[in-house]
Amino acid sequence: MAIPGAVDEAAIREALRLQQADPDAHDRSLIVERLGWTPEERLEANATFLRFYLSLRPDGPLIRD
Repeated sequence: MAIPGAVDEAAIREALRLQQADPDAHDRSLIVERLGWTPEERLEANATFLRFYLSLRPDGPLIRD
């Protein structure tokens, strides 16, 4: 008899095994998610990244010869 609220460690291990069996699954899920974005969402994501990048490197990228 299972105890209510108890953690089923075997079920957790099995779920992790299935999830981690394919190392590319996470990348594919991100690609599928982003393909579903509208152009406005893509533009906002790019702008957010640029704001973050420029907060770390206000003078822009290091360019060396």
